[in-house]
Amino acid sequence: MTARQITAVKHGASPDPAGQRQRISLFANEVIFQPGSPASHFYLIDSGTVLIVDVPNKTILKAYTEGDIFGLAEVLAGGNWPFTAYAGMRTVITCFPKECLMQTLNSLPDSHQDYLQALMDNPA
Repeated sequence: MTARQITAVKHGASPDPAGQRQRISLFANEVIFQPGSPASHFYLIDSGTVLIVDVPNKTILKAYTEGDIFGLAEVLAGGNWPFTAYAGMRTVITCFPKECLMQTLNSLPDSHQDYLQALMDNPA
C-alpha cells in the first residue's frame, strides 16, 4: 500500500461515484509519495500546500498551493516519482488516476493528440 493509500484509509478519503478521483485530507508532514513509487496519479491542491522535497539533500524543490495541479508530466512519462511529496500544512488534495488523464487525451481530436505526442517526444 502506498503512502497515499494509507492516508486515504486513515482519513476517510471520499471517492467520486465514477471512481475517477479521490479527495484526501492530509495532516502537516504526511507523505503523499516517495522516490521510486509509481507515478500513477496526478494531483490538484484543493487547499493547503504540497512540498516536493529531495530528502537526502534536505532541499525543497517546489511548493504547490491551492489550485495548482502537479504530476501530469510524471504520469505521462510512465515512470516513478524521483522525489518525496508531503503536505506542508493541513492540506486537502484530489488525486486523479492515470486512466482519467488518458481518457481525456484519447477523446481529443486527432490534431490535438498529434500535437501532444510531438511535445512528449521532444521535451524542452
